[in-house]
Amino acid sequence: GVQTCALPILAKPADSRSENAARLLGMWKIEPARKLLEETALSANQSVEIRSACIEAIGLLGGAKSEQLLTKLLNAADEKSLPVKTQAMVALASMNPQVASSEMSRFISLNQEASSISKVFDAFLGRKDGVAPLAASMANATVPADVAKIGIRQAKASGQNVTSLVGALEKAGKLGSMDRNLSKEQL
Repeated sequence: GVQTCALPILAKPADSRSENAARLLGMWKIEPARKLLEETALSANQSVEIRSACIEAIGLLGGAKSEQLLTKLLNAADEKSLPVKTQAMVALASMNPQVASSEMSRFISLNQEASSISKVFDAFLGRKDGVAPLAASMANATVPADVAKIGIRQAKASGQNVTSLVGALEKAGKLGSMDRNLSKEQL
């Protein structure tokens, strides 16, 4: 099956199919692949692309082991790759938004690149239970105004009830209320 086909491909990270093999192993929840996925994800000698694919797969495998590894990657002082940290945050938010929300302020302090922040907000907003923990974590945080604006824009576009999150982000980014009533002349 998938395991017999994908594991040998992943074992050769130079193979152009290895990223897809890693994702497949995660989607199909092939637990025997966990060790190889973790080793590859943690290896600074691998490309960012293969490491990110392995991190995504680890998130898809789920469970306490995945949570521990993703949190370890987020907090590792020796991990300098922001794309790797971003993928770890996305995977953690997709898997367990409650745990990920406790890491959000620290993540923002390390990485304020718009595309990275956008991916993380998408991961939280992509879950029905992602808004409340994110709003709670932002309630007493301070974030750059641009980060708050990205979050507010994405939250409002999500189609969910995001009033608490928008309020928390406005406060965290020191923006004041973003809702304005325009007069006829301003329109």
